[in-house]
Amino acid sequence: MEHVRRALSICVTGAADSPHESERAQALARLGHTVRMVSPTPVTIDGIPVRVPWGAQLSFAPLRRLAVMVSTLWAVGRERADVVHCHYAAEY
Repeated sequence: MEHVRRALSICVTGAADSPHESERAQALARLGHTVRMVSPTPVTIDGIPVRVPWGAQLSFAPLRRLAVMVSTLWAVGRERADVVHCHYAAEY
């Protein structure tokens, strides 16, 4: 019986400006998966849509943390991904 690989929808959370995160996301996309990122860093990555949570630019730290946490959860949920990869999510 032959095993059939199915393309997954993957949501990666983390700093999009990190070489580790961007290279991992691009490697997954090269394998045929649909990859999207949620990142507090507004960066462009070839072939990978990056969504920046609301509030990342707020100057008042406690409000920024709360706003980013809530909007990150909303953004990840909106992606309806098969797999969510969180990298250092506690920082946001």
